[in-house]
Amino acid sequence: MLSELFGETLLERAKSIVILLLAAVAAVGLQQIAVTRQELASQPAAEAQALSVARQFAAALTSFDFAPLDVQDNRLRDLVTPTVLDRIRTSQPDLVVARATSTGDAAKAYLQSFDGRTATAVVQTEQTVSTQSAPVAARASGLFSCRLQREAGGWRVTSYQWLTPVTAATP
Repeated sequence: MLSELFGETLLERAKSIVILLLAAVAAVGLQQIAVTRQELASQPAAEAQALSVARQFAAALTSFDFAPLDVQDNRLRDLVTPTVLDRIRTSQPDLVVARATSTGDAAKAYLQSFDGRTATAVVQTEQTVSTQSAPVAARASGLFSCRLQREAGGWRVTSYQWLTPVTAATP
């Protein structure tokens, strides 16, 4: 039975084995190509999701009211890691002292790097801020970079850094 499958001579058997090995290598190669194509097809959607979280983070970070700060915490909770949320909370007492309110958004956002599991975004913010000492609302803008990581529940901001101070916006 084996002689029918692989041949009768040693040379025929060797050829059959080489053909089987080449077929196996081709099958593995085709599988890898299919996986790569699938990853490339899903990459734009994953990039858009990461960028969307960066934009949402910018809006939540720059929108606050000194009185009910838990509203800002609730907006941020699903977008950031506990470490980032704690970092933001440390600045909140200053907001209460200044009696600050702000409504902000992401004016522009770009992905600086992306590998499918992590991303770095650069976001320009625009906000309207007022405080007790400056009750007339002023426009401001800033620029920050944030690092995002893909988790089971989606993308989350794992760190952020202001690249420029928030300054008065020019018209």
